[in-house]
Amino acid sequence: MGACSSTGCGCEKGPPPTLNIEPGDAKGSSPRPLEVTGGSEKTPGGQTLSGGAVYEGQWRGEDKHGQGKLIFADGSMYEGQFDSDRKHGTGKYTYSNGSTYEGQWKMEVQDGHGVEKLVDGSVFEGQFKNGDKCGKGKFTWNTGGSYEGDFDANDMHGEGRYQWSDGRSYTGQWRRNHMGPSGSMQWTDGRCYEGQFRDGKKHGEGKLSWPDGRSYTGQWDSGRQHGVGIAVTAKGLSRKSQWEHGNFVCWLEEPPEVTGETAKT
Repeated sequence: MGACSSTGCGCEKGPPPTLNIEPGDAKGSSPRPLEVTGGSEKTPGGQTLSGGAVYEGQWRGEDKHGQGKLIFADGSMYEGQFDSDRKHGTGKYTYSNGSTYEGQWKMEVQDGHGVEKLVDGSVFEGQFKNGDKCGKGKFTWNTGGSYEGDFDANDMHGEGRYQWSDGRSYTGQWRRNHMGPSGSMQWTDGRCYEGQFRDGKKHGEGKLSWPDGRSYTGQWDSGRQHGVGIAVTAKGLSRKSQWEHGNFVCWLEEPPEVTGETAKT
């Protein structure tokens, strides 16, 4: 007999969840950037600026230039380097809600390496470009889940690894916060899937393996066995089968002959 009965595959406990902008168990926060508010009004020599902002620091002519601290009317604050009246160099921005960004700046926006700490406890450390998370980085959610790898325009995009707080993990390619087109999914019970994904689900060609030696290698559709596949038992016996939307349809070949050595395993 194969790994599954004619009533369907009872050994597969469902596909991994689709990873949207808040993947897995990451509730209440996401890799989206925080918006930097406020501006740089030109008031040479004074501390209180138009709009209620207060500046303490160095000037060059009419421009804030060098080291300084700018406190905005909404309570947000930037402390760090200025160049020609713009945030530029290294500095720390504290948002009015308590979240912070500390790192490199380029002409008023986060650019380079930085650390963003959200008020809910989630943390991102990595590369920014033009104010967006872009390049290598790690986002750790306050629930314990984490993603480490490539970012593009604030999305998980490229190559990376997502670790759920319950121990599950996915390593492979990402397209705009979705697993795929190919990668490897590991479960804490020892199961492993290697193959193609689409929209965060097993889709295309792939192999699902169980720790006792069973496996299914073949076609998948939206997280379920669909099409033709090879089922292998724990004793190593294999048989081609037909599946439809996760349900077993029929065997496509006769059962393999059981040899004496196979029968002993």
